[in-house]
Amino acid sequence: MIHGPCGTLNPNSPCMKNGQCKKMYPKQFYQETRQGHDSYPQYRRRFNHPVSVNRNVTIDNRWVVPYNPWLLLKYNYHINVEVCSSIKSIKYLYKYVYKGGTGKTFLYRTLIANVRSKGQIILATASSGIAPTLLPGGRIAHSRFKIPINVEADSFCSISKQSDLAKLIRKTTAII
Repeated sequence: MIHGPCGTLNPNSPCMKNGQCKKMYPKQFYQETRQGHDSYPQYRRRFNHPVSVNRNVTIDNRWVVPYNPWLLLKYNYHINVEVCSSIKSIKYLYKYVYKGGTGKTFLYRTLIANVRSKGQIILATASSGIAPTLLPGGRIAHSRFKIPINVEADSFCSISKQSDLAKLIRKTTAII
């Protein structure tokens, strides 16, 4: 897969931000793969003679998106396999795979599934109106535990000791 053209060749490309490519293309030529200053790998890019001229743009190895030939043959699909060893990659992967936030919803869903797969009870609660819809069986903490909306010094929850909710809370392994 070839990236671009972008940069000075096409300043209106979608990958452009503040006059530079967000994906840092074209890449530099390197004789061998090495660790970059920001912990990202700098992959070997052999200097070769331009292989293609497309839309009056000369393409060489600086524009090639890294790929794995085995995966390409197996799935007949380009998979960008750049290995990101920086902590920044975790946020990128959660956003890319799970399309939302910083991965909190994914983390909560994973915890809930793990606890429930062991036959244990976990109660999913949230403090805002939209969050419970993202959690399996999730509810707002105020409604789950009958906490008054206006909490003051003399406020208390109104769960009776003999109620089904009280029994559920006693059997619960975790509350998130």
